[in-house]
Amino acid sequence: MSFSKKKNRKSTKKRRNNHKYKDEDQQHLKSKEDTKEKPEKKIGEKITDILELPKEVVLNMSKMTIIGNQELIIENYKGIVEYGTTLIRINTGNHLLKISGKKLCINEITSEDIKITGQIGSLEFQN
Repeated sequence: MSFSKKKNRKSTKKRRNNHKYKDEDQQHLKSKEDTKEKPEKKIGEKITDILELPKEVVLNMSKMTIIGNQELIIENYKGIVEYGTTLIRINTGNHLLKISGKKLCINEITSEDIKITGQIGSLEFQN
């Protein structure tokens, strides 16, 4: 009778130890899942971070500077899609930028920059 009790004790110990390893495996899997959720940076973004280069130049992105609600300067834009006194839509390459407001006017325009003035009510990025 004592022999069977010892055997049962050993088997419960093994079960407990297996349970311990299962917990560790689950934690390991969770840590792998956590790394999957974070999107990895693309090569171009890594290069700009390492070399400390401006992202708008290297990644061909637009740079927007807004001063109050009266002036907006967009650098590295692609084109004008729509123009009016209450609505201007600009193609930035990655998105369409919808600028709504009153008395909107394009004051300066070059092949790289555009300056919009007026009472800017909202900026909206459209895909």
